[in-house]
Amino acid sequence: MKVLRGAVRLATTAGLPVRAAQARFSLAWALALCGRGRDGLHELDLARPDLDGLDLARVEMQHGMVLHKLDQHATALEHYRRALVGFRRHADRQWEARVLCNRGILHAERGAFAMARADFTRSEALEREDGNLLGAAHMVQNLGWLASIEGHAPAAFAAYDRAETAIRAAGGTLTVLALDRIALLRSVALHDEARGVAERTIADLQRGGMSAYRAEAALELAEIALRQGDPAAALAHARRARDAFRRQERPRWSLLAELAIVRAAHASGQRTREQLARVETVAAALEADGWRTLAVEARVVHAELAIALGETGTARAVVARTTGARDRGAPGGRIAAWHAEALLRVHEGRPAAASRAVNAGLNVLEQHRAVLGATELRARAGVHGEGLARIGVRLALDRGDARAVLAAAERHRTQALQLPPVRPPVDPVLAGLLGELRHSAMRLDEARLEGEDTRAAAAQLARLERSIVQRARHAGAWEAPDAFSAAGLAPVLGERALLELVEADGHLYAVTLARGRARLHAVGTLAEAQQQLESLRFALLRLVAGHGTARGRAAYATMRDAAAASLEAQLAPALAATRGLPLVLVPTRSLHTLPWAALPTLRERPFSVAPSAALWQRAATSARAAGASAPAIAVPAAAPAPATAAPAPAAAAPAPTPAHAVPAVASPLGGTLAVAGPDLALAREEVEAVAEAVGGATMLTGEAASAAATLAALDGCAHAHIAAHGTFRADNPLFSSLQLADGPLTVFDLETLKDAPRRMVLFACDAGIADVQPGDELMGLTAALLGLGTATVVASVLPLPDAVSAALAPQLARRLAAGEPADAALAALRADEPGAVGLVCFGAG
Repeated sequence: MKVLRGAVRLATTAGLPVRAAQARFSLAWALALCGRGRDGLHELDLARPDLDGLDLARVEMQHGMVLHKLDQHATALEHYRRALVGFRRHADRQWEARVLCNRGILHAERGAFAMARADFTRSEALEREDGNLLGAAHMVQNLGWLASIEGHAPAAFAAYDRAETAIRAAGGTLTVLALDRIALLRSVALHDEARGVAERTIADLQRGGMSAYRAEAALELAEIALRQGDPAAALAHARRARDAFRRQERPRWSLLAELAIVRAAHASGQRTREQLARVETVAAALEADGWRTLAVEARVVHAELAIALGETGTARAVVARTTGARDRGAPGGRIAAWHAEALLRVHEGRPAAASRAVNAGLNVLEQHRAVLGATELRARAGVHGEGLARIGVRLALDRGDARAVLAAAERHRTQALQLPPVRPPVDPVLAGLLGELRHSAMRLDEARLEGEDTRAAAAQLARLERSIVQRARHAGAWEAPDAFSAAGLAPVLGERALLELVEADGHLYAVTLARGRARLHAVGTLAEAQQQLESLRFALLRLVAGHGTARGRAAYATMRDAAAASLEAQLAPALAATRGLPLVLVPTRSLHTLPWAALPTLRERPFSVAPSAALWQRAATSARAAGASAPAIAVPAAAPAPATAAPAPAAAAPAPTPAHAVPAVASPLGGTLAVAGPDLALAREEVEAVAEAVGGATMLTGEAASAAATLAALDGCAHAHIAAHGTFRADNPLFSSLQLADGPLTVFDLETLKDAPRRMVLFACDAGIADVQPGDELMGLTAALLGLGTATVVASVLPLPDAVSAALAPQLARRLAAGEPADAALAALRADEPGAVGLVCFGAG
């Protein structure tokens, strides 16, 4: 600033008005960056009379930039327009590209996404024409940022991939792109990948300097580690970030790192009075600096610590400080405040009052789902939603009321299964509002970190939140979930029985519902069940592999039988209460890998597994509405491989002519589609066998089996069989995919179907499936698919040998074609083929 003012004085003294004016428009931007935008505008007004031509156009651009920073968008757009006229008149493509870039950012902030995209695209073209390949690459990066603001994660990932390739080729640095990618990965809950990118970024920055970015990446890494349940790593990264921010004299960033330290220390089990004092200091500092939602979050930790240390008076005082946040302010703060209130009421022995606090907090979360899903608040609010739901389960268990436990467990599962959106909503008004919200939330955080006045920005954010909630309801994009009840589930179950496992404080419980009667059963410890599960899976995997000596295989069989018997003994009272009826099993997350058919009483008994009773109820109701004997889709797929990058979406295109077709014939299944993916030796033979079993099918093989063609053929298809390699994602099931001729077909591609598949069958044909814990991942995928409207998914939680898969696929297809329910069909197959023990029916049955 001092240098620029000196330049203005020297040029003025020397009688060089043009040079003085040029120095003034540089000074104007420096003033704006220091929060003195009005002074910057004054300097530009002084410069304008002495400039013409290109210099005058540059002043217009600078004027627009300062007004943009002052949030005077309409006036800023007018100055950008004048600048463009000037640069185009003088054929200055370089400066025209810069104006278009700046205007594109402004359009994006206003929610004018189409205009922003047009400006970024034109700017990229100009940079490329001018030979500035690095500038063109940065415009591709901006297109990725725009897609992320819109909430279109697949498009953002694709743009970031293109930008990275182009920036590397142009010799540029990838730091800012890496930070953008980390934020995007976190926004869609891809925490493993986000952590990998953050760790690589820090390592690169360690070699190349840029300590400010390194500190920010360390703070990101701390947040990611916390979400992954790794508090020790989170604590180390947060401390490293805090120390760096202190050296850089960035007090507000340091405060955010202090909050991460507090949360990580609490998650790691630290319960000391020193920690109590630290949390109190951090909470007060956050509130003083305007971080009200984060201050409430810190006070939840403060209250939990005080309760753990027996400081009831302190806990009451802390919770009292959050009372005002329960009914006003950002939804994240409201949810956290109710969490604190529920904790205190439980501690005081007021279960009814605690239940009311739990319900109030979860109601806020459900009502603001659209708002929270658009911002980083989703992850933080989800933590408190999970905590509230767990309290609700514990309170119901303490009452010993089976129906209340079932309802509380279902509400807990609703929180656990909630996935972040990866595409913008169809309603353009709502999409625009959500885009504005994302940018406004980021802008508010930036203003706080810079020490600027945030009152206007906070008020704008609150207005947007209210508008989104109202618009989401009006557009049908959000509906309050139906209150779950055992009474509503019982008639849908009919002659089936429910067995839902519930975990609380390391113990397992089971709720059974059979012919209208609900009962609660103590099952044992989670650790004991987990130990037997691991033994059972280990033995079955060795037996399926078929390796070793006869003595070794006999030992594995003994281990299998002992583990299965132990698990069945734990569940015996609950299983007895289901009266031998066809069973709906709802496991806890840790038991999703259980091969249920290995339990002796379930080997030949029809059963289905669901992520939640509510999802099963919805799937069963949907299946009955579509026709009791009309399964819609079967998809045998090869074993998943671990994913290392988010797949790009399949391009939309009309379906090509099938490479081979067998005329379809009338059957209870209706039209049948059979698709053979690449790199599977027996894929074509397998789909031909399925086609013959069902009496005819349309087939896509070779290059015709593209993602776009398959997607088009699936829409409204009655029955489909896809033999393809699969990639199943536990961290975000919407990024799970099937590998087809031209690339992946993802779950979020399936979201675009007008008539979603109602039945899917996933056969895993490669022993490598054991390396990626298929049960958890298939259950995650199942939750996503059931949410899309798929009624039934048949999959294996163990590897299927190729010979077994080839034999079972047409048999299963034939039984389904005859109208047999999937769970009953699998029970019959297991009776004849021991290798089918890993096959499980998920969903409606």
